[in-house]
Amino acid sequence: MIGDYRPPQPWKRSLKAMLVNGLTRLIPHSRRAPENREGCLEWATDRALSDTLKQRCKAEGVSIHAALVVALDRALLKVLGEQKAPALIESPMDARRGRLTALKSDMIFFGGGSLKIPSGQERTLGFWARTREMHEQIRRDIEREMVNIPGRYHFFEMLRPLPAAQIQSMVRLGDRLKINGSWNRFALSNLGNVVVSDSDAPFRVKDLRIYVHSFNIRLLGLVAYALNGEMRFYLVSDEKCLSSKQAEALKHEFMSLLREQLISVE
Repeated sequence: MIGDYRPPQPWKRSLKAMLVNGLTRLIPHSRRAPENREGCLEWATDRALSDTLKQRCKAEGVSIHAALVVALDRALLKVLGEQKAPALIESPMDARRGRLTALKSDMIFFGGGSLKIPSGQERTLGFWARTREMHEQIRRDIEREMVNIPGRYHFFEMLRPLPAAQIQSMVRLGDRLKINGSWNRFALSNLGNVVVSDSDAPFRVKDLRIYVHSFNIRLLGLVAYALNGEMRFYLVSDEKCLSSKQAEALKHEFMSLLREQLISVE
């Protein structure tokens, strides 16, 4: 998929990469790492709520991911307000998607495409009407991103990776300008239904815990997955992006929205 790709105008692509590499070399190196006050919240729904959500999404003709995006969007707006809510909800895509057999381990999510959804755009539609609209938007975005992935990988292969010292400078500048937190983006990573089973294994896996951490950048996002019939959630952030009080409020509002909509009729 990538090996056969050839840009339509290679010289323009090379010139652009040279300019980007030249500009990144101007970023100063910082020996002092940014202050890290990272925190996380973990919670799970019971099997009954998970099954009800699946059934309702199926009846509405939408994906669970679309419902989670809408619930998260409205929860962020309610908790943080219009001025402080992130401008985008971004869902990274796994670029392999059954098509790529070999990739650099550090390139799977770098340039592999992502769904970028402006937050707070539609407030007049009901929850499920908005979710149906979101479902179609996500479908279109995935089709577009899959077309763009080969060219994006080809371009990123030409870029010079930033060392940690330069990334630290960028994060510390973001701290001063108060624009940290994935640069005004909130990530929603949906791992889907995680199945851990092997009849030949010497033991059975009964539980799975997720840990997300970065040494260099500010993380701000929600990881969702299902295991043994339960939906699990992992919210990670830094005090520079989201206080512990705001994180608790976001968790409460997000789950309240889901529970309310599962019994609503539109």
